[in-house]
Amino acid sequence: MLPSLVLRSLAVCLSPVLAGPLGVPLLGGSDNNDASPGTTPSPPPVDHPSPKLVVAHFMVGTAYYYTPNTWHTQIQRAIATDINAFALNIGKDDWQLDRVRDALDAASKYDDKFKCFISLDMDAIPCKSPADAAYLQKMDIKRFFNEPSYQTFKGKPLLSAFSGASCHFGRASSNEGWEWFVGDDAHFVPSFFIPPQQASDYPVLNGIFPWNSAWPQGKNEINFGSDKAWIDHIGDRTYMAAVSPWFFTHFPQKNFIYYMDKHMLVKRWEDIIANSRDVDIVQIVSWNDFSEGHAIGPLLKEEAIPTGAEAWTKGYDHTGWLDLFKYYIHAFKTGVYPVIKQDQIFCWGRLSPAPAQATSDSLPPPRDAGMSEDAVWAMFLLATPAEIELRCGQTSSKKQAPAGAVKHMLPLSENGCQVEAYIRRTGEDEWSRSFAPKGYVFNTQPATYNFNAFVAASSAAPDED
Repeated sequence: MLPSLVLRSLAVCLSPVLAGPLGVPLLGGSDNNDASPGTTPSPPPVDHPSPKLVVAHFMVGTAYYYTPNTWHTQIQRAIATDINAFALNIGKDDWQLDRVRDALDAASKYDDKFKCFISLDMDAIPCKSPADAAYLQKMDIKRFFNEPSYQTFKGKPLLSAFSGASCHFGRASSNEGWEWFVGDDAHFVPSFFIPPQQASDYPVLNGIFPWNSAWPQGKNEINFGSDKAWIDHIGDRTYMAAVSPWFFTHFPQKNFIYYMDKHMLVKRWEDIIANSRDVDIVQIVSWNDFSEGHAIGPLLKEEAIPTGAEAWTKGYDHTGWLDLFKYYIHAFKTGVYPVIKQDQIFCWGRLSPAPAQATSDSLPPPRDAGMSEDAVWAMFLLATPAEIELRCGQTSSKKQAPAGAVKHMLPLSENGCQVEAYIRRTGEDEWSRSFAPKGYVFNTQPATYNFNAFVAASSAAPDED
């Protein structure tokens, strides 16, 4: 049986959720062309009461054709990024449980370096009636809880869910329904789309994962405000924060973007790291949900992405973000930003103007397309101070940058221009490097509306003394 790929409902996606070198500050350059980057102080080392975890949301619904080797490929890339586990999003198809088994078997080969846990997709799994309860029991997901490669937290198997706040399973209330199912068997940290003040209505929750905290609501700066509201309401329960690099989807029934310009990805990590005492787990959204434009893992030939999504995913490899994520993951887990020993450049953004009229797209522009800015967003990881530059055709922007992680951007408008980035040092340490990512060419006359991010990363290069 072929996979039944379920598109998450638009209603749920839009549900409101009240929602450098060691010892050197993290350098957060301004989001314009100012010469003086702002700074965010590096947090002091934190004595965490329990190990910090970073996990990645993994859509099992696109893994129908996965082999054991496919799982090993994905797990090895995740381990190399310092990710601890996959949150295996499963729907109601029986074959998805077979993939959970395959994932756990593969993870078991890496000792304690990598784990997996289940995230129930309650947009796909029925949950209203006693018959639905019987179906969930038949799935028997708890059989996986005792596997050595199953992720635990605070001494119990970790269990999550996407949506599910209104699931009753035939009981009098949603809380009673989930208490019936979860009981005392798991550490339950779902993404319920409810306001924080309703947390007290769900004693069954061992914690909360506010999915929409990964993106700003509307054209606003991302901040820790919605996280703080949740943390204040859940007390000492587990807080799982969401991080996502992007969002774009272009289906007839699901056609919109979230605002992720102005280095929102980096700012989200900075906020979480600055508040790491209050965050137990970070979940990256996502590893392989390519159709929503936020996957950071590799798009393998075995991936069964939803029909039509290839139009905005083919040629848009997001693995260039992995090393940048690794930099911030280290800071979150340890409380100290890692030493930058090798320069590296990361660039991302759209390949066509937001106002452009596509010449051959059967769909209209994505909702909120007008919020998006025509620019390349860049992060420079610098081992020592340098001049940095972004260029595309006749447009360029330079600035002097200290050592550390430095933000920079360049507005784009010239048709056919190739994005280029430069690092230069003068004096006794004279040295320079250039980076011109293949395919990063701005096109003002696109055939289709593709608001996916083109992502590129240079190889890490040592600073030459």
